[in-house]
Amino acid sequence: MKTAIIVVDMINDFVTGTPKCESASKIIPNIQRLLNFARKKKIPIIYMNDTHLPGIDEEFEVWPQHALVGTKGAEVIKELRPMKEDYVLQKRRYRAFFENLLESAPTRAQG
Repeated sequence: MKTAIIVVDMINDFVTGTPKCESASKIIPNIQRLLNFARKKKIPIIYMNDTHLPGIDEEFEVWPQHALVGTKGAEVIKELRPMKEDYVLQKRRYRAFFENLLESAPTRAQG
């Protein structure tokens, strides 16, 4: 059996920016505990982050611009910042588990 923790869209724009999810900040302590447990047990941690290119992505027809590649808004919040042993994947659609990069080689965090 293979186990991993997947953290989806806990980025600055969704937690404190635009479009902000009001309930996101409430789950941070639970995610922190889960990540600490996973690191102690050597369970891989994968971050799936919404990341968009300006003027290209169709999501901007529905939502205001957010999570633009290379901006602070597209970064994981500081409370959950990836460590160098973690993996970080970018996604450009709503889905985190369909038509994504999980099946390819994930990129290690820069941390």
